[in-house]
Amino acid sequence: MSDHSHAVNVLSPAGRNGHRAAPGAIAGDDIVLAVIAGGATEREVRMLVEGLRTRDLEASAYDSGPGVVMLEGVDAAGATRLLEGHAAIERLIVVDTRYRLVRKDVRPDGSQVWIGGVPFGGETVAVMAGPCAVESREQLLTIARACRARGAAVLRGGAFKPRTSPYDFQGLGMHGLELLSEAREETGLPVITEVMDPALVEPMYPHVDAFQVGARNMQNFPLLRALGDIDKPVMLKRGLSATLEEWLLAAEYILKGGNDRVILCERGIRTFGR
Repeated sequence: MSDHSHAVNVLSPAGRNGHRAAPGAIAGDDIVLAVIAGGATEREVRMLVEGLRTRDLEASAYDSGPGVVMLEGVDAAGATRLLEGHAAIERLIVVDTRYRLVRKDVRPDGSQVWIGGVPFGGETVAVMAGPCAVESREQLLTIARACRARGAAVLRGGAFKPRTSPYDFQGLGMHGLELLSEAREETGLPVITEVMDPALVEPMYPHVDAFQVGARNMQNFPLLRALGDIDKPVMLKRGLSATLEEWLLAAEYILKGGNDRVILCERGIRTFGR
């Protein structure tokens, strides 16, 4: 996601290239990410984390990208000494940004997120299309059929709508989700829809293939934490006035919770004109 990076390989004798890194190969005193080697087992990673914790270090494993162990309480040179030669570790990353798991150098080859059977990322371009709000069965099915006929890959439609005015249509709620499920069954298109409340994640779960976090909720931190605890993709829209760092830190909440299936959606900014 972010191109701001500082990465140095730390390969064990059992690593991919069979080379050993020299002690002190990296410098710095920030948070350190240890990228897990491709052939490492869960048991090896668990034992590594437990061993680090016995040294009074804060160590946590995350599934982001190939998998990483986040080390706190040790500088980069110390991490190199601790992890040099460990078969479960491929390389170390010195974290020099406020965000940690969303960094580009965790996944230098890029990432791909699947919604249903549709990939996002890589060389292909997939289109999501559908009504802004689900208003009726006839309206939704008519639009869903048209989207499929014209090559759309994912059906979007709002069952719960955040509106500037409290008097505007707020969506059909759970009935709208039932209609989206019907449209998915008829057209075969996977469904994405917006979630606004952490309490809605569980009841919405069976009706959707991906959750959308709207621009107004980009910093709804209880919601981001709830979405970090599920195994479905999340499309995170950029807030109306959010900086790139704020946007990436919002994504970090989701990844830190354990869900690395995040798609960033640029919404654009607004002015103060009427």
